Amino acid sequence: MPERADHETAAILLMLLDEEEAAAIVERLDPAEIERVGGAMFALHDVDEHRVAVALDCFVQSAKDCSTMTSEVSGHLSGVMTRALGGDRAPAMLERIIPEAMADPLPTLKWLSVDDLVSLCATEHPQFTALLIANLAPAAAAAVIARMDDADQADILYRAATLGPVSAQAFADADALLANHIGAGKAGRAEVNAGAPAIAAILNHVPRALDLRMMRALGKLDRPLAQRIDDDRVVFDDLLGLSDKDLGTLCRTTDATEMTLALKGVTDAQRERIFATMSARAADTMRDAIAEQGPTKLADVQAAQRAIIILAKSLSDSGAIQLGKGDGDYV
Repeated sequence: MPERADHETAAILLMLLDEEEAAAIVERLDPAEIERVGGAMFALHDVDEHRVAVALDCFVQSAKDCSTMTSEVSGHLSGVMTRALGGDRAPAMLERIIPEAMADPLPTLKWLSVDDLVSLCATEHPQFTALLIANLAPAAAAAVIARMDDADQADILYRAATLGPVSAQAFADADALLANHIGAGKAGRAEVNAGAPAIAAILNHVPRALDLRMMRALGKLDRPLAQRIDDDRVVFDDLLGLSDKDLGTLCRTTDATEMTLALKGVTDAQRERIFATMSARAADTMRDAIAEQGPTKLADVQAAQRAIIILAKSLSDSGAIQLGKGDGDYV
């Protein structure tokens, strides 16, 4: 079922409950879920019996495949361990029990608005701000960075890109501060989401003028780091935004074996976009080659895509194509 339909179904079911029952459900949702379901509730107008029946059927069908215990395990386990071992020993034990993929380093962070974050970052140490930026969703981080003083922006991005390992206690202290700021939340732990890829993702969401200014400033602070960030700003999907002429130039310049390998990691529609710039014979030959490859290591596909990205940037620097990403000027 489409995600939008899921939200409408949830909205209808919540509207059938009284306020207290609905509130008990809503308080268990993440902020993004509350926003989507709340928007669906607001958009509801006249709901006929058929739509209600469909919503109930969807709920019953979904409930058959869900365990009511699953969503409660993590919170219950945390409570049990804290009561049994105390606040000092429980976090270390939970870190050994709970899989790293399930860990949320700053669970309270998602409840802060951009306004909250801008206000908080204005009064905290830059290193604390960098920790928040590194763990925010890229779009939210970009919104916060854009509202900082010009003199602080590059420094915060540099600190976020160069963050080292962060201890569980440091995350717990940071989340406690966030909890005090908004009045909710609990401590957590995980590895920080830092480094050049994270900063590249943030810069992909800021206006181009700010993007270029930040890359120049980062280049003055650390030229190799700025280059790594710039490399990560261009992804293989960006190449599909080239004009037909430029994409054709890139395809003709790229080794056919390398392009065949790179196309194993894209959708059929993306492949057809590239095939459309080739001759019919060349496109058919590449389709056959892809079909004959069989299972391919993801690392090999990514390496081929990276090689083509490097070639595209080289062609862009020489003026052969117009890539439209990065300016190559960090001095």
